Amino acid sequence: SNIGFGFHGKFYQQKWILGYEAYLTNGFNDNLILNELNRTSFHEAKEDPDKFSVSNSGCPLITARLAIRNRNLGEIGLSFLSGIYNKWKIDGIQIDEKRSSSIIALDFNTSIFKNKINFVGEVAKSFVELPLNYSQTYGSRQMGAYCDIVATILQTKLLGWNKAKLNIGIRLDYADFNQDKFDLSKKKIYEDTWAITPSLAFRPLGTTVLRLNYKFQKVRDIVGNTPTRNGFIQFGVSSYF
Repeated sequence: SNIGFGFHGKFYQQKWILGYEAYLTNGFNDNLILNELNRTSFHEAKEDPDKFSVSNSGCPLITARLAIRNRNLGEIGLSFLSGIYNKWKIDGIQIDEKRSSSIIALDFNTSIFKNKINFVGEVAKSFVELPLNYSQTYGSRQMGAYCDIVATILQTKLLGWNKAKLNIGIRLDYADFNQDKFDLSKKKIYEDTWAITPSLAFRPLGTTVLRLNYKFQKVRDIVGNTPTRNGFIQFGVSSYF
C-alpha cells in the first residue's frame, strides 16, 4: 500500500489482451539500507508508518507494467519501479547525494489440461546506489525468483459444495540478497536462500481455500559456509466476499 495516483487499462484483439499500468507514488525511505537486518532490504524500506503523510526523498516513485495475454496460452508481463530513496535535502538545503533504487521484473502465468495444472512465477532483479563508505554486507544488486505449480487432482460435489476441489502444489523460491563481490579478494558474496514447498489444499469454492504447506529451506551466509537447513509447517485459510 502506498499513496499516489496512476492509470491502467487494457486493449482487446480477438484472443489477445494488452494490459498497461503506471503510477506515481510516495517512495521508499532510508530504511532500505538503515535497518536491523544489516543488508539492503526493500521490505524494510516500505515498512514506513509516515509514508501516507510525508515523502522521505521528496521525489516520486515511478512504477509501471506492460503485459500481453493470450486467452489460450497465458500471460507474460514486464514491470519496473525506480525512485530516490534517501533524504537528500532538508528545508531546501542539500545534505547528501541523491541515491536511486530500482527493480525490474518479469512475471508469467499459464495453465494446461483445461486449467487442471496452473503455473505462476516471477523473476526480479534490483539495483541500489549505496554510499561509498558502506559495508559490503549491503548489496547494490539483488535477485529473486519463484515458481508456483498447482494441480487439481479431484473436483467433485462434497458437503454441499457442487465443485469442491482438492489441489496439490509445489513452490520453488530463490533469493540472492547480495550479488556483489568482495573488494579485496574479488570472490562472490553469497547470502542467498532457496526453498521448496509442497502443499495440499482444499478449495470448497473458487474464492475460498484451506492450505497446508511444508517448507524446506536452505540459507547461506555472506561467505558461503555450509547452508543452514530449516523446516516450516504452515496452515492458511483465505477467502473473499
